[in-house]
Amino acid sequence: MSEPVSSRTTVVFLHIPKTAGTSFNSVLSWEYWSRSSYRVPFLDFAADKFKELPKSERAKLSLLRGHMHFGLHEYLPQPSTYITFLRRPADRIISYWETTRREAATRPESKLWLMQAARTMSLEEAIRTGEHIEFDNGQVRRISGIKAPIGQCTNEMLAKAKDNIEQYFSFVGLTNYFDESLLLLRRILHWRKPPFYIKAKVSPPKPERSRADLKLIEAHNELDSALYEYAEARFISVLDEARPWLDRELPRFRKMNQYYGLVRRFSKRLMAKGRRLKL
Repeated sequence: MSEPVSSRTTVVFLHIPKTAGTSFNSVLSWEYWSRSSYRVPFLDFAADKFKELPKSERAKLSLLRGHMHFGLHEYLPQPSTYITFLRRPADRIISYWETTRREAATRPESKLWLMQAARTMSLEEAIRTGEHIEFDNGQVRRISGIKAPIGQCTNEMLAKAKDNIEQYFSFVGLTNYFDESLLLLRRILHWRKPPFYIKAKVSPPKPERSRADLKLIEAHNELDSALYEYAEARFISVLDEARPWLDRELPRFRKMNQYYGLVRRFSKRLMAKGRRLKL
C-alpha cells in the first residue's frame, strides 16, 4: 500500500470531470470542514485566483481541490501530495456528453460552443469537429500538466503523466472501485472521519452506443486508455497489499454508508417540511 501521508501535508485533489468527483467532494467537505481549504473556481482553467492568493494564505491550506492541471503544488510553500480518480475513457466521455446534453436542454441561452454542440450535434459529430479538448486524452492532459493542441498529444505526455503519478501522487483511485478507494484513502491520509457519501449526479440509463462511436472515442483517447491500464494495474497491486483488512472493512463500510444515506435523506425531508410549516 502507498505510504501514509503526514497530516501536515496539503492534499491536492486533481478533479477530472466525470470521475465521481461530486460524490468524492462531499467526502472531502465532511473531512476538511474545520480546516483551511480552497476550491479552484469553475472555468478558472489556469487557477489564476489561487495563484494570486498571498503566500501566507496558501501556506495555511490543508486541502486544494478543483478542475485543474498538474502543477499547482509549485504555488504551495509547504509539502503537498496529489490524489485523483481515473475512469475508462469511453465511459467517461459518454457520461460527459450525456450530462452536457441534459444541461444544454435547460440552458438554451448559453453561447458556449459545447452547449450549442450538445443541442445540434451527435457525439460523433462533436468529436470530429476537434473543437473540445475533453474528447482528446483529457486525463493524460491534466495529469501530465502539458498543454497541446487537439489531436497532438504525444507519448511523451503519457510518460510524463506516469512519472508525475509515481513522484507526486500518493493515491490514484478508480471510479469502478470507488468504495475501496475511499477506505484506502482514509488509511493513507489519516482521515479522522469515515468517508460516508451519497451518490451524486447519478445519470439515468445511457442509450446504447454504436460500435462506430466507441471506435471513434478509442481512436481519440489512446493515451488515456494506456494511462488507465497503467493505473488499474497499479491499483490492483495496492488492493492486494491491503487484503485481508479490506475484505473485512468493505462490507461493514457499505452497510454503514447505506444507513448514512437513509439518515441524510430523512433529515432533508424533515428540514424541507419545517421550512414549509414556517411559510
